[in-house]
Amino acid sequence: MGWFKRRDNEIHIGDWYVGWHSWRPCFKYCSCGYTDSRACIEISLFGWYSVFRLPWESKNYPDGDIDRPEWGFDYADRALIWVWNKGYWSWELPFVSYGSCYSWKVYTGHKTLHPKFWTYADWCDYKTDDGYTGEKHATRWDYVWVDYDGTEVPCTFYVEEQEWRPKWLGWTSLFSKVRRGIDVSYATGIGHRKDTWKGGIYGWGHKMLKDETPMACIERMHKEKQFEA
Repeated sequence: MGWFKRRDNEIHIGDWYVGWHSWRPCFKYCSCGYTDSRACIEISLFGWYSVFRLPWESKNYPDGDIDRPEWGFDYADRALIWVWNKGYWSWELPFVSYGSCYSWKVYTGHKTLHPKFWTYADWCDYKTDDGYTGEKHATRWDYVWVDYDGTEVPCTFYVEEQEWRPKWLGWTSLFSKVRRGIDVSYATGIGHRKDTWKGGIYGWGHKMLKDETPMACIERMHKEKQFEA
């Protein structure tokens, strides 16, 4: 039927309703839409986000505006946000909001040792007392990167690990988020724009899978990543 449409992951009913799946809680009145002059009510509960367009229009925003006045509450980046006109107040939720990086380390152990056997002694802090010198002690691997045009570019890379802990739970690692990945440096620029004024890509990072070796990670990255810059 013409009044009911599915567009991508959205459901449209006439020109007054649009909804999509979202677990972001929200309840607010907006003076206009992003690209619509009509006021609207946005409600998100139980995994569904709904926008109800109202029959009256904003005189101040005839074409809509992303920076529109709003009234109600929203949720973003693990924080509850109270919006009033164009002002807002936010409160980070302590047990789900993660603070700054709790620890940042680089691997300094032996190259041939499999990651499942890496221990605490195989790591050192990325930032030491005299600055960012921990990275200088990192174990490095060599690799030949074959660019999109067949050019072979030498590169080196090392392994780093970062940990984040929820606020109010920084004393325990039970709920921490740990990301281990490789940091790659290329001898020359790579990618489709390496011969332009942009110079291409000279460095990149890629997340490692559980118990994945550094060399297996960069080989997987080589297959998955296409550099356009």
